[in-house]
Amino acid sequence: MRTGSLWTTSSGRGMFRRPRGMGRCIGGLRRGLKRRGRGSRGFGRTVLPDLADLINTLEEDGVEWTITADKNSAVMSLIDRIEERAWTPCPGTAGEEVEVAETVHTMAGTKRAFRLIVKRVRERSTPLSSYLVSWRYWVVATNFGPEWSAARVLGWHQQRGEFENFFKGLKNDVGVGYLPTGDLDANAVFFRIGVLAYNLFIGFKRDLLPAPCQTWTLRSVRWRIFSLAGRIVRHARSLVLKLAVDAASLTLLSIIRGQCQELFGST
Repeated sequence: MRTGSLWTTSSGRGMFRRPRGMGRCIGGLRRGLKRRGRGSRGFGRTVLPDLADLINTLEEDGVEWTITADKNSAVMSLIDRIEERAWTPCPGTAGEEVEVAETVHTMAGTKRAFRLIVKRVRERSTPLSSYLVSWRYWVVATNFGPEWSAARVLGWHQQRGEFENFFKGLKNDVGVGYLPTGDLDANAVFFRIGVLAYNLFIGFKRDLLPAPCQTWTLRSVRWRIFSLAGRIVRHARSLVLKLAVDAASLTLLSIIRGQCQELFGST
């Protein structure tokens, strides 16, 4: 966090700084699971002067990442060298001529090369479009493995558009829209606790709730699950939870319990 009188960067530096032990922390949360992150454009732009440091840090911490790339001269030169036969139709784009291909790129300062996923859409806005072929390009850099096709990487990366909903959830559901004090450090602690709580909710929703419930907000989960009335009784040397719910809610709770058993190995 920063005070309102400061710029978001200091002399064009410090956009990314790895906290001490970040790799140990995120690695110790859920062993064996992939960590992934998305980012907006930064290739050749002044807004991300430390992009190479960010990529190197993500690589060291074992994080799979995607970043929207600027179409600078180096990137466009790579696109021009992609063979025509390498372009394949992009699924799910009926009514448009959309194709995807990929190549390999590296930057000054990065320790490893990475994939460039390129999407192109044919222009149809001019009277000569049937005679002159013109394309618009979008480029995504990633270190995702070969098991991820170019179209699948694009589909995953485009989910970054959901971030506005995350911000809305933080403000409305967790309550960080208004900071409680005039002290910067106290507000930073308050905000980070709110972000931690919201991330725990997102992890709970993605790992335990079925697909029809993935659009639920924190308020919906609180109302439909956490506010259910129940009673714990002892019967035949066992603890039994009796719930006053309908069949649909009981089915949902059974699914969540099964997901917990599968994820954490509990009984």
